[in-house]
Amino acid sequence: MKGEDFGVRHDFDIRDYGARPDPDFLNTGAIQDAIDACHKAGGGRVACGPGTWVMGCIELRSHVETRGVIRYTPRKYERMVHFRKIGSEV
Repeated sequence: MKGEDFGVRHDFDIRDYGARPDPDFLNTGAIQDAIDACHKAGGGRVACGPGTWVMGCIELRSHVETRGVIRYTPRKYERMVHFRKIGSEV
């Protein structure tokens, strides 16, 4: 949905919810909490700093914009997500 405007007014940084760009740290809960908070606020963007963020399955919500490239890790049911700052090309 590149280029679509969701009326974004709020940014939610996953680091504010406890996420860390550490390949040994599972960030599923922190990323889901940021998505849920964004959804409850009426929509916006879930963002983070550059890096590799390991996570398991998450539930996406309506009116929540996320960006990143997902790669599977060797560990079962986990994924590595590579994010760039909002506004940079993915």
